[in-house]
Amino acid sequence: MKKLNATVVAAIVMALPCLCLADDVKTHTETATSNRREYTIEMGGTMDGVNTRTPIGYGVWSQAFEPNVSLRMENVGETDVVNPWVIVNGKRNWRTMQDIVAEATAGCKTEKERAVAIWLHEINHRFHWTTGDNENNDPVKVLNIFGYTLCGNDAHVISDLWRTAGFKIRRGYPQGHVTAEAFYDGRYHLLDGDESIICLLRDNETIADEAEVVRDHDLMKRTHTYGILAGDDRRTDEFSSSLCVYEGHREGEHRSYGGHTMHFTLRPGEALEWRWDNVGKMYNRWEGYEVKKYIMDRVCNGRMTYTPKLPEAAKQNGTVWKIQSPYVIIGGTIKATLVRPSNDAACKLLLSFDEKQWTEIAAADGPEVEKTIPLDAEIAKPGPARYFYFVKIEATGDAGVKGIAFDTIVQMAPLSLPALEVGKNTVAFVSESTGPQQVRLTHIWRESSASRPPVAPPKPVFPADGASVDRTQFAFQWEEPADPDGNKIVDYHVRLSNRADMLWHLSPNFNKLISKTADKGKAQYTILFRGLLNPGQTYYWRVRACDEKGVWGPWSAVWSFKPGGPGVPVNVRLSRPDPEKRTATLSWQPNPQGSKAVKYKIYGSDEKGFTISDAPYEIVYRSIQGQTNVAGKRDMKEMPANFACETEGTPLAVIGPDLKFPNANKCYYRVAAVDEKGVESGPSDYATIDRPFIHTLPPPAPKAGEKWAYQVKAISSLGDLRCRTFVPGVYSYNAGFWDKDEVRYYLYAAPAWLAIDETTGLIIGSPSEKDAGKHNFLVYADIPKVGCNSQAITLEVKQ
Repeated sequence: MKKLNATVVAAIVMALPCLCLADDVKTHTETATSNRREYTIEMGGTMDGVNTRTPIGYGVWSQAFEPNVSLRMENVGETDVVNPWVIVNGKRNWRTMQDIVAEATAGCKTEKERAVAIWLHEINHRFHWTTGDNENNDPVKVLNIFGYTLCGNDAHVISDLWRTAGFKIRRGYPQGHVTAEAFYDGRYHLLDGDESIICLLRDNETIADEAEVVRDHDLMKRTHTYGILAGDDRRTDEFSSSLCVYEGHREGEHRSYGGHTMHFTLRPGEALEWRWDNVGKMYNRWEGYEVKKYIMDRVCNGRMTYTPKLPEAAKQNGTVWKIQSPYVIIGGTIKATLVRPSNDAACKLLLSFDEKQWTEIAAADGPEVEKTIPLDAEIAKPGPARYFYFVKIEATGDAGVKGIAFDTIVQMAPLSLPALEVGKNTVAFVSESTGPQQVRLTHIWRESSASRPPVAPPKPVFPADGASVDRTQFAFQWEEPADPDGNKIVDYHVRLSNRADMLWHLSPNFNKLISKTADKGKAQYTILFRGLLNPGQTYYWRVRACDEKGVWGPWSAVWSFKPGGPGVPVNVRLSRPDPEKRTATLSWQPNPQGSKAVKYKIYGSDEKGFTISDAPYEIVYRSIQGQTNVAGKRDMKEMPANFACETEGTPLAVIGPDLKFPNANKCYYRVAAVDEKGVESGPSDYATIDRPFIHTLPPPAPKAGEKWAYQVKAISSLGDLRCRTFVPGVYSYNAGFWDKDEVRYYLYAAPAWLAIDETTGLIIGSPSEKDAGKHNFLVYADIPKVGCNSQAITLEVKQ
């Protein structure tokens, strides 16, 4: 290792406008003469890319400092080197889909572990952006070249990785969104790689499939959506649920776009340079969308350089060079010296992308002319992504090329690069060449001790390590750690798992940045909802801190606890309605987990997938995205409390003509348990009744000459917030309560003196003396394409 001279340091700093200045620039050079060479590099300082980078999520991540400048791998020998690569600390060897899966699933023992590990690998190495074409549908390209996907890209990527790992997969059917599901443990599971979402069933263990979220939107509404970099936002969670609407048959899978590899051959005089800077170039086919600086900052511009040996001038005509890169080519230049000793000779350089159509890019216009030929404009022309190009010499007479050098700019995903970290780094050069080779490897990095990381939070305040808590909703608290430089702690990352090895977080609710929650500025995290944890089950959690300089400290020790309180009631059902009494009974069973329930709280609503609430609350009632594709307007609507009543026993009649408590005669019901301490469980799954159902009884029969009226009331659904396939004038992000039941009322075989309002269900009539006697007829409540219910009525008109 040695320090670079002042001139080189200045050149490096000038070339790296996107990186922070550091204390010291270092270099390390090795020469590999076989197909494997291992060596170590010690990086000093206190800051590196890992401990100054935010977690990765749907949003664009940020980073306070990047120590790595470049790693140049140059063939300085006389033979080709096949498929060379550099692997630092055993990470980021992502040259094939098999390599990616192997790294992602290392140490996994079960199918669930492998499926979730692939999902975690995906969400931890990309953000939400796209190339605008199919380029970032390929897993190898996404991880090595781009580092970003939209949902449509991401579903293809994670499908290919699951397929490579041997999983059966199924495409999702959300509206305005694209997802995929993996099959393990005898069922499919929705793991959304774009929005970083897994939704747990009420058992808080099983990852739901999409159909289960379609059935009960509350599974999504109680889940943090859009990744760790997104703040808590009930509106966003509800809108995410509105995309899950498809209720039909599910089959098929996303097609494969995999097949790209990072394999290539390094010829004598050729080099690949991994770089962590950006010179303002980026592959983009997403027309109409401006590439913002924060997007460009998450792209690195590497280089491939090549200085070939030239044949003598008399043999140069027709010479063709192919410049090929495993990274997408986004620009470059050619420097060449063209010689034309006599006027009756000629020398041209031509460019092609297919060796069929050639474009002149330079010509000798003097005896000896040095040319710098930019390629950016040609490479940027409409067409497929460029991974190679051809340059040909056309020369006559004694003209030719005296020297030529190719400098090709490529795009690289920063999280894929062979990065050094603070401390000892094990570096391995590998290739598939079996004969003699000579590859020079030059690392350049910068070391900084501008800020030391805060120490790990020393111990939990609540719950204490190994303690039990009497409920499932509370605030985690921990001691604020010291910062060795006296910097202010500005954020915490808290993670909870049902596994002692912390292999993955239990759900997105338990992988949070405190700065994105209502607890911002505090050493605590408050669980948003009851029932997200199981009473009596052991859970594990840990915390790390970030200071005001953007430096993250190490994770705390793993602490454990057991939540308490009653478990969520199970087997919630509504009985078959009594057609005479017009009643139905709700029943459930106590959960064997947790403390004993002494009473139960009943909640009723006409909203499918409703969220329980004891007080009035707001829901997203409409969210429409306009033609300009800007953020949609979200109209809120206040809903009344959906609490119905409390009861000590089970079952309970909740539908019937004589019930007086609020929210009786609703379409959907949930139950929560309460123990002797007043601790409440989370809400159960919902029970529903076939609709419509008439829940009223007619009043006494009229006397002749008197008016008679009967208000028929039938249970119907408000539906749930959902996006539709098409609404005129708006995009598919058009969430609303589109599927509200429209009940129509009809009479059958009724006497002529009775009439019914089809929309309100009000029956009115005035029988005359001649109408005295019994009258038998039917009243129908009908919801088209949903169901129909009838009520038999006997009226005896008295004189």
